Amino acid sequence: VATLVQHCSNYHSLKLDLSLRGQHADVMSEVTRLIAQGHLNSLLLDTLSADQLEAMAPILGKVGAQLFIYNSSISDRCEQEFAESLGKSSHLAALTLGHCGFGNSQGKHFVEGMRKNRSVIMLQMSGTPLPTTPASGYRTLLADNPTLQTLTVIKGSLDPQPDIDAIISGLMNNHALRELRLRASGYVQENPDQLCRLLETNRTLKELVLTPGL
Repeated sequence: VATLVQHCSNYHSLKLDLSLRGQHADVMSEVTRLIAQGHLNSLLLDTLSADQLEAMAPILGKVGAQLFIYNSSISDRCEQEFAESLGKSSHLAALTLGHCGFGNSQGKHFVEGMRKNRSVIMLQMSGTPLPTTPASGYRTLLADNPTLQTLTVIKGSLDPQPDIDAIISGLMNNHALRELRLRASGYVQENPDQLCRLLETNRTLKELVLTPGL
């Protein structure tokens, strides 16, 4: 990777797609340099330690188009720095968090970063719950974000039920989202009136995909 970084420095228009799984610190340092130089179009991070992800967090919002983070712990400090980077991002268009665990803040900083973000149009939360308090979570994310167009929420086998009421509440005042995909058990059968009210109130949602959960 170090050699790759050196060669990339000579080609300013070169864009790369990288997938990394639990790499050594020196490799992660070189990848951070690639991001800073604007050479990463897509980055997939899998099974990183809390320290590894924390070291990259302040710059992850500079990934060119797509960022995928799987099976990694997100500490409070990492989440806060990642959120700040997201809030300033101008290129990142698609973000996926898969089976990632937040720290004590439970994703509140992440929600704040997404609330300020004006580049991400696709967000997938798979097995990564967000807080359910009124001042955080999907309600705030959706009500205050005018950019996000596609939201996918997939419940993990051990996760609490997603706060679908908060999603619906946020969408009542949202005029940007075009596609909503929910994969969670029981809710659709038990709360059909809520979904009907959403479809009657929201005039911009074009596609609603409901899949039985785990």
